[in-house]
Order: sequence, then C-alpha cells, then structure tokens
Amino acid sequence: MYNTDFNKFELFCLMDTGLRAGFVAVKDKKSLNAVFTPAIFGRGLGAKLFSFAINELKADKIDVNENTRALRLYQKFGFEVFKRISKDGSSRDYPLLKMKLK
Repeated sequence: MYNTDFNKFELFCLMDTGLRAGFVAVKDKKSLNAVFTPAIFGRGLGAKLFSFAINELKADKIDVNENTRALRLYQKFGFEVFKRISKDGSSRDYPLLKMKLK
C-alpha cells in the first residue's frame, strides 16, 4: 500500500465530531481501500461508510491483511476470499487476502 497513488482513486472521508475518523478510496468503481481509526470501532460508523462504498460506489473488491478485525467486517458485508498473496504491493513479506463480493 505504500506505493499506492491515491490520485487515481475517489476518496471519501468519514467525519466524527469534526475529525477524520476514516476513509474509503475506490478506483474504477471496483477496488476498495478502507482505513478507520480504532476510536470508532464498535460504533457502526465504519459500517455506514463501507455500506456507502458498496451500495453507492459499487465497490466489489478489496485486499485485506490476514488475521485482522477488518477481515470479519468484510465477510459480514458479503465478501469472500478468492486469492491469497504472500507479498504486498511493495513486495514486502506481508500476506494479503484478495476478497470480492459473493
């Protein structure tokens, strides 16, 4: 993700009491990147932003780190793993799961 050029993405921020609490970035209405601050976990705010990306922006693919809370969230929204890669986009030994909507 360190080599990601966000100029190629549509970026939408989640605001909570005037502060950026997270964002989703969508490229070609397909690939989704999502980042949320831990302070909003468990409050449903990330789910609202994620629902927006899926339902309004038609995002249907995402890469996620193995063994994270995010994996469970994406599965809850109907994503399933279709491929595991052993290195991230920067060729680091950082396994990623490629997911798509069922």
